[in-house]
Amino acid sequence: MWSQIPEELLQPICAALQGLKAWSCWQADLQVPVDFLALRGACRRIAEGSARELKELDLTQKGSGLDPYKLGRVLRLVTDERFPRIGRVCFMVEDADGFRVLEEAPSASRRSSLDLRVTLAPTTRLLAFLDSEPLSPCRSIRGLRVVSSMLFTDGMLRKVLSLCPTLQELDVRRSEGLRRPELSDAVQGSLRRLFVDGCWQLEDDVVEALASLHLSRQCVVDWFRSAEGLGLGVGQHLQDGPSTSTANTDSVVVVWQMGQEVEVVILSEGYRGQWVTANIVSAVVFAGHSALEPCFNILVQKTEAFSQAVGFSGRVAFRIRRRHLRAKERSEGHQ
Repeated sequence: MWSQIPEELLQPICAALQGLKAWSCWQADLQVPVDFLALRGACRRIAEGSARELKELDLTQKGSGLDPYKLGRVLRLVTDERFPRIGRVCFMVEDADGFRVLEEAPSASRRSSLDLRVTLAPTTRLLAFLDSEPLSPCRSIRGLRVVSSMLFTDGMLRKVLSLCPTLQELDVRRSEGLRRPELSDAVQGSLRRLFVDGCWQLEDDVVEALASLHLSRQCVVDWFRSAEGLGLGVGQHLQDGPSTSTANTDSVVVVWQMGQEVEVVILSEGYRGQWVTANIVSAVVFAGHSALEPCFNILVQKTEAFSQAVGFSGRVAFRIRRRHLRAKERSEGHQ
């Protein structure tokens, strides 16, 4: 027999086994009385009976109940005999203390194969800490997702990559501060999947380099994978290549189709960097400076915002580069 699940893991394990709805009702304005102790006891019994089969623990979900300061204890707990199958742990780092714990992750985890998936929430204080403090690499981190932020720059990405030498997947979608990220060392190492959707300020030579990486099968890049459904042919030979999905939240490449709803960035002065909704009309081959970059004709949806989308409201815009488009985020109700 194995002992009861520790408090730090009870709620996230129950969330993984039963869904978050069981926990959200605790804080809802319920119309009928609920015996919370009985509910908690039932959840604990279910968790104790099923946790041995859990292969992944996602601590990034709302309601997962993880205090960031308990991360070190969690890393030790998931590697003991009570949870023999857990091979992947997903969690969020929001402050300097989280990164300090990550430095100790290899020693805290007795299971060398543990796969850590980190979601990084860039704040001014955290980024200043990363820029000033010497940190040791964490070789257990296999996946890194950066919450969209203008604060996350090329220099910050370079520092973070130096801390993750065995990184296999990097998700920097909507990191609009990136322009010339240095990815060559990461790709030559272990990086195999890259998500850059919404990074509209990447420069031409960077786009060319990403296209070459994708075409050479070194690294699947979401920009070029999403274009395959419209017959551009970029990356068609990767259909049997590395998977583009992970269990860390929603890192999945959606292959675009005709009529796909997307967002397009405004480049005109005055509204530069603002996004409006559009639909894909067709894909085109653009023999311009970045010949490998997919381009699309789009129909901008009618809007009064940003001076009617700088005059493009309800009109077709031609030859829009892939970097200037991004997938439309799903609403909370559809996640």
